[in-house]
Amino acid sequence: MSTGERGPQGQDDTAPKMAATDSPSVAAVAVAESPAPGVMSLEMPPSSRGFWVLTWQQFRKRRDAYFALYVLGLLFLVALTAPLLANRLPWYIHSPAGMSFPLIREFISPLSHLDRFYNCVLMTLVVGLAFYFIVPRIVVRVERADAVSFSGTWYRPLLGLFVIFFVASLFLGGKNDETDYRALADVPGNSVLFTVVPWGSLELETSTNSNGPDKRHLFGSDTDGHDVLARLIHGSRISLAVGFLAIGLAVSIGILFGSLAGYFGGWVDIIASRIIEIFICFPSFFLILTIIAIVPQRSIFWVMFAIGLTGWMGIARLIRGEVLKVRQLEYIAAARALGVSDSRIIFRHILPNALAPVLVAATFGVAGAILSETGLGFLGLGVEPPTPSWGELLNQARQDPVRLWWLMLYPGFMIFLSVTLMNLVGEGLRDAMDPKLRK
Repeated sequence: MSTGERGPQGQDDTAPKMAATDSPSVAAVAVAESPAPGVMSLEMPPSSRGFWVLTWQQFRKRRDAYFALYVLGLLFLVALTAPLLANRLPWYIHSPAGMSFPLIREFISPLSHLDRFYNCVLMTLVVGLAFYFIVPRIVVRVERADAVSFSGTWYRPLLGLFVIFFVASLFLGGKNDETDYRALADVPGNSVLFTVVPWGSLELETSTNSNGPDKRHLFGSDTDGHDVLARLIHGSRISLAVGFLAIGLAVSIGILFGSLAGYFGGWVDIIASRIIEIFICFPSFFLILTIIAIVPQRSIFWVMFAIGLTGWMGIARLIRGEVLKVRQLEYIAAARALGVSDSRIIFRHILPNALAPVLVAATFGVAGAILSETGLGFLGLGVEPPTPSWGELLNQARQDPVRLWWLMLYPGFMIFLSVTLMNLVGEGLRDAMDPKLRK
């Protein structure tokens, strides 16, 4: 058809071309408003949102679980900042001889490896948050808004920073500062700033022995003369560490056995299932008592190991069933056809889609591990005294529960609070991950 001819509807064919040439902005707006068929729009529909985003939205609908998560975060914050909240060492002391910071020195290089772990975690989080909030603002003012971008590998620099802090703390070592700073605070001309609770978890006071709450000790003192509030704050480190690290060990062992049994099947499944059945025949608590009884010296690490070694069987059976279901899907067959190795298929394609129910089971397992640790402490088989522990305080209250009521009330409340919070969070996750309950 020539340029001067008309189209089937009696219009000149050059009209659209002239319009597109004369008004490119109008055409661009039209294309932006009406994307061509087959072209994906930049705005993703609600159905394409990630699984964990949908899970978080459903979790927030459970007000009790959402509130429990924040209270549990507050409890973690207390555990991380325990030496900054309750310590016999002051923040600083200013005297005519100069100024020193005993608490900061002890925080950087503590005596206990568990305290070193918590302190390095806190320092890593502080530096990471400072980098996340401060650095982008500085770069935006100097350069442009897209100069800084945080990718999905944010945990790698944080992990490297934690390792640097931990190794540096090991090289610095720990030193027990036995200076009596309360006596120095009474000296004229000295200025001393103590923590909120000016008592250490291992500090003995000879002038009092198992007294009830008073102005000097808000939560009273135990039978050895330790401040109960300081031991409760530092004991949160023990309970939360045992709960999460022990279940972390149990989840690791369970994932290993369950994924191998579910993916390979055959004789591998038979052997793994028989091992699981052998371990599951023994009552967990009595198996923990056996392990604690045969170790050369009781410590927090042996307690973690014992609880983790006896709590992996249910997780292994759960992950085995999920792997058996997922390995039958089409994308796994496609991965095998492309020649992907078995280890990559298991850890990169199957496990990420099979860990949702394991996360729920692990949440309930943390509560069970905390109860196991406090039960061992109550029986006198937990961590070695004078290490602060909620169960060890309950063990002291067993001598005379009526007279030593504060040794039963406050540790019992902390155990009840932590276990209840973990159970509420677990129930919220279970309901959020169930498609039948989504609205």
